[in-house]
Amino acid sequence: YKFRKVPAHIFEDDFNVTSYPQLGGLIGNDLLRRFNMIINYPEQSIHLKPNSHFTETFDYSYTGLGVYMVEGEIRVIDVIPGTPGHKAGFEAGDIIFAVDNNFSKNIKTLKTLLQNAGASMQVVVFRNGIPKVLTLKIGDIRRKRG
Repeated sequence: YKFRKVPAHIFEDDFNVTSYPQLGGLIGNDLLRRFNMIINYPEQSIHLKPNSHFTETFDYSYTGLGVYMVEGEIRVIDVIPGTPGHKAGFEAGDIIFAVDNNFSKNIKTLKTLLQNAGASMQVVVFRNGIPKVLTLKIGDIRRKRG
């Protein structure tokens, strides 16, 4: 199978993992979700069959935010330094309350809203119980960061 213009991010390798000879690289979920996969450990092989996501376009947007549903709230767990989320002022522990007046507590809805590379959005977060409005400009990994 061939893909063109696959979004990629090279992480700093603080633990020198990529120097292992048996490791050819890491494959991200946005690529893997396009296949039904069978891993045959005894034969050391992987079998891939395209599924309904195979022809979908790749998402080039990024925020630098690690967000998860925790106890019914969408929480920021991690903020990567230097990314749009960091520049907007997000902090780990923030609770995302609304994005551009969308008050959904559905994390899939949030992720869809944040896939608009280049857009600026008003995000209401609660930090230590206090509401804050942050302006987040969604990054595009095809362009210079930020």
